[in-house]
Amino acid sequence: WKERTAYRYTLETTVYLAPGYEGKGIGRELMERLIEECRRDGYRALIACVTEGNAASDALHLRLGFKKVSHFKKVGLKFGRWL
Repeated sequence: WKERTAYRYTLETTVYLAPGYEGKGIGRELMERLIEECRRDGYRALIACVTEGNAASDALHLRLGFKKVSHFKKVGLKFGRWL
């Protein structure tokens, strides 16, 4: 997540699905496998940065045990829009 040694057991996770594949359980399966592999590799904390307005991703992460701890506003530019 950060290059500092203190954060070596923390990782930011990201999974993308192609249009038309949402709502089929694929995202959940990918995230479950990713979480399992991260734990096996010794990561202690996983961080998900979810774009504002992505309710499905928010809900999935909450179901998988993630907690919302922050909300960054207008820190990234994606598709010509500040997120």
